[in-house]
Amino acid sequence: MSFVQHEASSDPGGLQYRWIVKSLMPFAFVLLVLQALKELVSDIEKWKSL
Repeated sequence: MSFVQHEASSDPGGLQYRWIVKSLMPFAFVLLVLQALKELVSDIEKWKSL
């Protein structure tokens, strides 16, 4: 919705393209999940070698 509305900050000196920052949030979440999976696989490999 932010993209369609071209949402911007209400502050005159604020971000003009607030929707760009908001659109990066799902991407950051996906990267976080991928990192968690990598750590999980790494821990499982360590446990197997014990």
